[in-house]
Amino acid sequence: MKPERAIQNGTSHLRECLSLASPKILVWFSMCLLSIQTLGYPDQIEALSPEASSARFIVPNGLHIELVAAEPEVFDPVAMCFDELGNLYVVENRGYPSGGSDGPVGSVALLRDEDDDGSYETRSVFAKGFDFPNGIMPWKGGVLVTAAPHVYFLKDVDGDGEADIREIFLKGFRRGGSTQLYVSHPTLGIDNWLHFTSGLSGGTIGVPGHPEIPELDMRRNDLRYNPLTHALEARAGRAQFGLTFDDFGHKFTCSNRNHLVHSVLEAADLTRNPYLNASTLVQDIPVHGAASRVFALSSATTTAYAHEGTFTAACGLMIYRGNALPKKYYGNGFVCEPTGNLIHRDVIVSKGGSFEAHRGLDELTSEFLATTDEWSRPVFLTNGPDGSLYFCDMYRKTIEHPTYLPDEVAATTDFDAGKANGRIYRISAKEGLRPAKFDASTPQALVETLAHPNGWHRDTAQRLLLENLDPNIIALLEALLRAKKPSRARTLSLHLLNAADALTFSHIRAALHADSPDIREQGLRLARELGEPIAELLIDIINLAHDPSANVRFACALVLGDIESPNSDTLSALSSILKKDIDDPWARVAVLSALGEAAAAFSEQLLQNDLEGDNGWPEFM
Repeated sequence: MKPERAIQNGTSHLRECLSLASPKILVWFSMCLLSIQTLGYPDQIEALSPEASSARFIVPNGLHIELVAAEPEVFDPVAMCFDELGNLYVVENRGYPSGGSDGPVGSVALLRDEDDDGSYETRSVFAKGFDFPNGIMPWKGGVLVTAAPHVYFLKDVDGDGEADIREIFLKGFRRGGSTQLYVSHPTLGIDNWLHFTSGLSGGTIGVPGHPEIPELDMRRNDLRYNPLTHALEARAGRAQFGLTFDDFGHKFTCSNRNHLVHSVLEAADLTRNPYLNASTLVQDIPVHGAASRVFALSSATTTAYAHEGTFTAACGLMIYRGNALPKKYYGNGFVCEPTGNLIHRDVIVSKGGSFEAHRGLDELTSEFLATTDEWSRPVFLTNGPDGSLYFCDMYRKTIEHPTYLPDEVAATTDFDAGKANGRIYRISAKEGLRPAKFDASTPQALVETLAHPNGWHRDTAQRLLLENLDPNIIALLEALLRAKKPSRARTLSLHLLNAADALTFSHIRAALHADSPDIREQGLRLARELGEPIAELLIDIINLAHDPSANVRFACALVLGDIESPNSDTLSALSSILKKDIDDPWARVAVLSALGEAAAAFSEQLLQNDLEGDNGWPEFM
C-alpha cells in the first residue's frame, strides 16, 4: 500500500472514532494534537515531497485522495481543464506574486496520461510568456486563457503539443493593484454564454475583429460574452477568483472574505422601477456570513490577524456535479482557503428566491480537506471526467501577496520558495477510477450525453454542440425535451434550442407546465428573452404565481415585471406572490421591481388581501 493511502485510511478511522467521543475527550485530544503538531512540525522550513505531503491530507471517512501530477510535470498550478480527448491543460502562474525578473514567465502546460494509470506523466509547454495567467477552459479544439489585459485563444494545429495559434479573444481587462485582482474563471453557462469574473478590477472590454460590437465598460461587475453574436454584457457579481454554476444556471461566486455568494438579480431588474430603493443584487448565503470559521490543522498564521480563523483567501469556488463522490456531496459548494491549507464544504439549499448554505453535520468543527503541511495551498477546484473532485495545489511557502503585508514583513519574506513545486490531486470514493471514453462521434451521441450523470460530460457535450450548431440536432433536442430524462438534461436541451434560434412558444409553454419545478423556472427565464411576444404566454405565466415552488414564484414575479402595461390579472398575480412570500426579502424586491408605474393600482390590489408573515409586511412598507 502506498504510504499516503495507508495514512489516509488511518486518519479516516481516527475521524470516525472522534465523532463518537465526548466533549471532554475532544478537548483533551485537541490539546494533545496541538502539542504534537508544535513539536513535530515547528516552523516548516522545507517543502515536502509530493508523497510526504499527500500523506498529511485528511478527508472524510470513505473518501480517497490521489496524486495526479507533481513537479517536474507541473509548476505553480492555479487553474486546469480537461478537453474531450482526455488532455489536461494547466495554467501555471509562475511569476506570482510580483513577476519574473526577465519578463513574463506564466505558462500553460499540456499533460497527458499515456499509460492510462491515472497519473499525468507526459508534459509539454503548450504556451508561455504570459503575465499572471489564471484561468482556462476548452474551446473549439484549443483553450481560452485569461491573462489580463486579454483573454487568449490558443490552439495546436500540427499536433506537436505546442500552440500554433495565439489570438486575442477579448481585450481591455484592467490591470492594477494586486495581481490577484485580474479577470479569471472562464466558464460556459447553461445560457450558452461564456462567463468571466471581474477580478474586482473590471475594464473596458472589446471583441477583436468585431468593431460593430460596442466596447463595454464592465466597471467592477462580472462579464458574459455570447460566442454566437459576440454580444457583451455586464453581469451581477463582483467575483475575485471563483465562479461556478449549479445544474440550473444559478451563479455563485466568491471573494477573499465572502466564500459563497449567489447572484440573485441583474441590474436591469431594479432599474425598470425608478422608485425602487434597492441596490444589492447578490446574497451572501452562508448562515455564518463573512465571519465563517475555518478549522485548519496547520499552525500557519495570516497577517490579517483580525480575521484569523476565518476566511481570508477564499478562492476556486466550485459546485460539485460529479458522480464519484457519495450522493450527499452532489450540488455542494466547495471552496479553497489556501492560507489555512484547506478546502471547505457547504451544503446549499433553496430558500425563497435565493439559497442558504451551512456546514455538513459531519463537518461542524472540521473541514472537508485539511493538512498539517503549511506549504500546501489549494487554490482551484474542478469536476473531472471520471467524476472525481480535482484540485490544484500551488504549493508555496508564502501565498499572501506582498501588497497586503506590512513593508517590514514583506522585506523579509521569501515569496519565491515553492516556485519549483506544484501538485494536482483528485478525491473520490473509489481509488483508481478511470474516465469512460467521451463519445463525440455523432450529434446524437452528444445529445444523449446531455443526460450523463457526471456534470463534466454534460458540460463537454453542451460545449461541442454549441461550437457546431448542426441543424440536425434540433429534432434530437426536441426528443430529449419530451423524454423522461433528468431535469438537468431537459434544461440543457431548452437552452441549446434557444442558442440554435429554434426555441418556440410551444417549447416554452411545455416547460411552464412541466412536472419539474426546475424546468418550470427555466421556462420562465427563457420567456423573458422573448420580449413583447410574452403576451401569448401570459395566462400560463400568471398561473405560476400559485406554484408550490418559491423559486418558480420568484421567477414568475420577474417575468411579470417585463410586461410594459400590466393589467389587473398581472397585478393580482403579483399580489398573490407577495402574500405567499412576504417574509422573503428577494420576493419583495422582485414584486416591487415589477410594478413600475403601476404602484397605485397595485396598492388597491393589496388592500383586498390579508398579508401574512411575521417580518415581511413592515419591511415591505
